[in-house]
Amino acid sequence: MHVFMDQELPTRLKSNPSLLQSAGIKAQSVQVVVEGSGAWTFEFDAQGAVKLSSGSLLSPTCTIETKSDVFDGLLKGSVNVATAYLFRKIKIKGDTQLAIQLGLALKKVFRP
Repeated sequence: MHVFMDQELPTRLKSNPSLLQSAGIKAQSVQVVVEGSGAWTFEFDAQGAVKLSSGSLLSPTCTIETKSDVFDGLLKGSVNVATAYLFRKIKIKGDTQLAIQLGLALKKVFRP
């Protein structure tokens, strides 16, 4: 279980579903799979509000995969996203731009 994805982020999104609207993502889904921790799905509606749920979808617009230690480093800011992607420590299936948009929005929200 990953505390950030299972507790902190859902609590913040429940109180403010428009929290990630700066991502500019609408009517799409992004799945995050963290090896050893689980999978979560961000489902954006037509207005850009988001619902986060535990588990995976059959056909998300984009899937981001990484290992638990890399994911923790991304959250803490000790792992550079571009470097991790370059060295295949982060894998993106589907719309890469969508993954970048979500990552930038999360970074703004949690590390201003």
